[in-house]
Amino acid sequence: MEGTRYSGTSGGRQEVGLPGAGGVVAAGDRLRYKIYPVLDAGLMYAATYAAVELVFADGTRFFGVDQYGKPADAAGQGAAKILYADQWNDVQVDLTAFAGKTVADVLLVVDAPGAGEFEGWIDDVEIGPAGVEPDGSDLAAYVDTRRGTNASHDFSRGNTLPITAWPNGFNFLTPVTNASTYRWPYEYHRANNADNRPELQGLTFSHQPSPWMGDRDQLTIMPVAAAEPLGDPAERAVAFSHDDEVARPDLYAVALANGVRAEIAPTDHGAIFRFTFPADAAGRHLVFDTIDENGAFSYDGTAVTGWVENGAETGRTRMFCYGTFSVAPIGFGEASGGRENARAASFDVPEVTLRMATSFIGVEQARHNLSLELGGSFEEIQAAANAAWNERLAVMRPEGATPPQLRTVYGNLYRLNLYPNSHFENAGTVDEPSYVYASPVLPVEGLATDVSTNAVVKPGKMYVNSGFWDTYRTAWPAYAFFYPALTAELIDGFVQQYRDGGWIARWSSPGYADCMTGTSSDVSFADAYLKGVELVDPLATYDAGLRNATVAPEATRGRAEGRGDRVLRRVCEHGHRGERVVVARGVSERLRAGVDGVAVV
Repeated sequence: MEGTRYSGTSGGRQEVGLPGAGGVVAAGDRLRYKIYPVLDAGLMYAATYAAVELVFADGTRFFGVDQYGKPADAAGQGAAKILYADQWNDVQVDLTAFAGKTVADVLLVVDAPGAGEFEGWIDDVEIGPAGVEPDGSDLAAYVDTRRGTNASHDFSRGNTLPITAWPNGFNFLTPVTNASTYRWPYEYHRANNADNRPELQGLTFSHQPSPWMGDRDQLTIMPVAAAEPLGDPAERAVAFSHDDEVARPDLYAVALANGVRAEIAPTDHGAIFRFTFPADAAGRHLVFDTIDENGAFSYDGTAVTGWVENGAETGRTRMFCYGTFSVAPIGFGEASGGRENARAASFDVPEVTLRMATSFIGVEQARHNLSLELGGSFEEIQAAANAAWNERLAVMRPEGATPPQLRTVYGNLYRLNLYPNSHFENAGTVDEPSYVYASPVLPVEGLATDVSTNAVVKPGKMYVNSGFWDTYRTAWPAYAFFYPALTAELIDGFVQQYRDGGWIARWSSPGYADCMTGTSSDVSFADAYLKGVELVDPLATYDAGLRNATVAPEATRGRAEGRGDRVLRRVCEHGHRGERVVVARGVSERLRAGVDGVAVV
């Protein structure tokens, strides 16, 4: 059934027939439809009192319950407040109890209380077999990484990326429909082509904490099956469908409309890519690109190497890459069109595997990261990522949960475990690791080169990408509850920012982003300590919080720039002279400072 508008005046049960009658229900069948209730001016939510209901040939009616256990009839859906207004809602109703019965009528029913106007849309009504659900042996199978991606600057339904990655990994891997932005690079639902289909412009190494903070150091790889290695993102773009994607934490795969299949499995500092080209492809190329001209790529006959440095600037330093192909390219050079720094490797075989690792330290460290993490086959590397994710997800086994509820639980745990991100690298071996990091909170020294960073490289582990104002009441208590040992390491990774730069970032992105109010790492870390997390360095953790509460941060370019308490700085600057202290967002700043200060006490 095509999208159909429903409208009218509420006040009693109303129903209208829909196509789809005459079928016999089989065991395992379900009723599924999409509904978009429009929010009425009087905020009565009348359009949410709507549902698709079935009448069987024997005269019985079926309402049942939806995937969340709510009554699936029109009045029940409205009373349960389960449908979002001005949004598309997916409703699923199990029909197994009525197996063998013939559907005589499919009805759209509105049964809203009171009097008022209602309007909405119904689409994709279907009665048929439900998909095969995971059996619980692989918890990562419950996760769809695309949850929350149907969002934009104007309206957030999550504002997430469909990230394939290692838990708390150094990099993210994501498909992109816009390979020239560091804000919202994957928008399946917007900017479609003339056939109203989204187009893939690349597969990207990402480090995005949120679209509001912005991505940084994006490196994009795109398979091109044209005669020329098209470099322009819009020209090389190829249509695809959600139906042809596999979007899991340990695997992203997509079959493109031109017959190319692309697959990614992640490691901590890199990924393995597998590209399969159709037999009749006019050409077989891999294009290496970034969002602007700030990057360079080359091939020395053994490996493709390069660097990128772009996107959000706070604490950003150059990222380097080192990659090897399963077969030597027949050519490597400038891409056809697009950015001047885009490069392409060309092949004469139908399948190419690329192993690529990254580093914030240099090309040689990227090569070392590849040797540590990317020695196995595609299947072995995916299996390792799968095992890592199952270990994280196994902290919760909800009893009696429905498959949709399990998808919600494990989807949320997946998202929790993406952040914060490791910022350190192993300069030693697997058996004798030696961890180092390019500090995002210290001033750089000199200029970066094509092979080496200008960031100060220090021993130890640092973690980044956490907005403590956003997470101190949500993510951080969950870390402490589910993963106390890991939480101790995460906390010390942020205390490392204090050891380096004198402060823990208010919003680590990855450096001292001047964003949000308060110093809520104080609450996050104190709460973890009181919950029994055995801190690596309790005194340094306390000292970092004490400094936030008692020391005014020095202003740089007129701002505290992501360090310490803004209010305290303003009081120290003006209050001692008896001047009036004016602080933007003063109430919020003062409330946050009070709560954070209590945490230190």
